[in-house]
Amino acid sequence: FASILCERRIIFTCKNVTTLSAVIRSFVGILYPFRWPHIYVPVLPRTMMNFCCAPMPFILGVLSVHLTEVLKLQSAMEEVTLFDIDQNRFSWRPFEDELTLPHRYLTSMSYKISSKNPFKRSILNQISSKLITLEELNIEMAEVFLHFFVTLFSEYRSFLTFNQVRSVFQKKDFLEAQSDPDVKKFLSMFLQTQLFECFVREREHLDFAKLREPFEEKIKDFQKENKNSTRKVALVPKR
Repeated sequence: FASILCERRIIFTCKNVTTLSAVIRSFVGILYPFRWPHIYVPVLPRTMMNFCCAPMPFILGVLSVHLTEVLKLQSAMEEVTLFDIDQNRFSWRPFEDELTLPHRYLTSMSYKISSKNPFKRSILNQISSKLITLEELNIEMAEVFLHFFVTLFSEYRSFLTFNQVRSVFQKKDFLEAQSDPDVKKFLSMFLQTQLFECFVREREHLDFAKLREPFEEKIKDFQKENKNSTRKVALVPKR
C-alpha cells in the first residue's frame, strides 16, 4: 500500500491467475478516492514482459511460471519492488516505503487489518467457512484505508481554489496547517504525486453542493463527529 502511494514500480507474482488478478485489483481499489494513473496490467502476458523495464511507475501482475523471464530482465530494471503473493513477502524491496506513512496511522491500520485483531480474525474465519466472500472482505479493508484518507484530507476543500482555467490546490498552506510532523512529512511527498494531481483535476468540474460521492459523504460525517466531540469537551466544567 505504501509503495503504491509512493508511485513505485511494483510487480506482483502468484501461481494462480485468478488470485493474482483479484489481489492487484484489490490494491488498486483501496486507493479510492485516488486513481492509479500509470501503467496497470493485472496479468501481464508473457509477450509483454518488457513492460517490467518501463522507466515510469507501474503495477504489473506476473504469473510465477513466467518469473524466470522477469529475472532475465533484472539488470535492465530500475528500482523495482517484487512481491510474492503466495509467500506473502517481498522478494525485492529497494525502498522501505512503510516508513513514509505517519506512525500513528500505520499502527492503527495495521491493527485493524491484522488477523490478530479479534474482529478481523472472525472475518477471515468466515471466509474459510464460506460465510463471507472475498468481495465482502475487500469492502471491509477498503473502509480501513478510506478512513485513513478521510482523516488526512478532511479539510482539503478549504485549500482548493478555482480560477477561470483550472482548480488550484494551495499545497504550501495545506502543509503549514498540519501540526503532526509525521503527517506533514508524508503529505510533503504525497502532494507531489500524480495520484494527488489527478484527484485535484477531477475536482475542477464538480458541484460540491450536489455531490454525493462516498468520500465526500465520509468527510461530512467525520467533520460532524469532530464538531460534536469538540462541543462535548467545551461543555465539561473546569475544576
